[in-house]
Amino acid sequence: MSSETMISVNELSKCYMMYDKPEYRLWQMLWRTRKAWSRDFWALRDITFDVRKGETVAVIGRNGSGKSTLLQLICNTLEPTRGNVQVGGKIAALLELGAGFNAEFTGRENIYLNGAILGMEKSEMDARFQSIIDFADIGDFLNQPVKTYSSGMYVRLAFAVAIHCQPEVLIIDEALAVGDFLFQQKCSRFMKEQFSDVTKLLVTHDMAAVANMADRAIVLHQGKLIYDGDPQSAIREYQIVARGGKHVTHIASDKHADNSEKSNEDILKAYAERDWITINEHTLSGSLRARIRKCAYEVDGVSGVGAIGSGQQLVIDFEASIEGHLDQVIVGYQVQDRFGSVIFGENSMSSDFSLPNLDAGTWRFSLMFDWPIVAPGKYAVTLGIGSGYDALSHSIECWAHNVIILDSSSDVDVHGLFNVEISQLTVKESSQ
Repeated sequence: MSSETMISVNELSKCYMMYDKPEYRLWQMLWRTRKAWSRDFWALRDITFDVRKGETVAVIGRNGSGKSTLLQLICNTLEPTRGNVQVGGKIAALLELGAGFNAEFTGRENIYLNGAILGMEKSEMDARFQSIIDFADIGDFLNQPVKTYSSGMYVRLAFAVAIHCQPEVLIIDEALAVGDFLFQQKCSRFMKEQFSDVTKLLVTHDMAAVANMADRAIVLHQGKLIYDGDPQSAIREYQIVARGGKHVTHIASDKHADNSEKSNEDILKAYAERDWITINEHTLSGSLRARIRKCAYEVDGVSGVGAIGSGQQLVIDFEASIEGHLDQVIVGYQVQDRFGSVIFGENSMSSDFSLPNLDAGTWRFSLMFDWPIVAPGKYAVTLGIGSGYDALSHSIECWAHNVIILDSSSDVDVHGLFNVEISQLTVKESSQ
């Protein structure tokens, strides 16, 4: 392992023997190798990767993909079946909520207990004690048994101890997910500002955190490593396998491809095979002279992916049934944050698209736009059909609310909900 490599994982595998009945364990001991009363379950198989000094690597995958097993093997709390792991430097790990805590001890006593587990002398913990309790911010509960703590207080204290024991490698398995919003912000800011030289390995289901914090991301699926690379592509891989699809390591999309040679039959077949989302009537509002029935979407040509990044192309197809006749049809969308605030939106009239008058029947619509630079997080897309002659004031025939949920990320820092570039900047010495 080179001096710049802090974690080296080589052909790592972990197999468990699974018994259908408890008594089979005894029978296996008696029969030894003459008969197998168990079956093999490979939690991990042939995993290889390196993590460099100061690098932040996220490990993502569905539940049961082997993420926690991988971290336990790296922390040496499990023995591998095959392969090996080398770690250069002192590890601080949050593998399980409250791991290393004694439930009967107070918070104060557990600070020193955890410090001892991490190899710190009492004098060193004395010097760091005030910083730890200031960061944890658990108030009067410091002198109460930790069995009385909430899950948020547990993780506050555990994380505060871990980061103040000067680890060279920090490993976190979903622990921060239970902290409150402000504490998560504090942890993120601390790791970016104070832990830039610390190697970090994170397991999380928060795709915004992956995009915002990780330099690299690893995707595990059914115990195998299926992707190792930039976070944006890793998120896309994860979303594909999470929806039951096959992972695609290299995805190419020609936005300007010529489809003129495709027959109507090919187009109709492709349309029918889309991952359609059936829209519940309860999500509709408006006059309902039009009703949006189903929709499907693609992110840079990939169907049904639940993650999107700034600059990626979103294509939304939807079908609507129309009763009677609609003049001056307007089609649009809104994107809302998790608080229900409309962040951005547009309609066909504002974008200078002139749509025909529509008679009764079922009609297909398709709209496309590039995702802007917005703050990382979850956003919901609402689709709309209207009629009239004004982009802002017209008849709302149908809103289909929150029909698509997307996990948005950005490869640049976002200073608020979205960014507005500075168009001019001057610096002059002030005359007195």
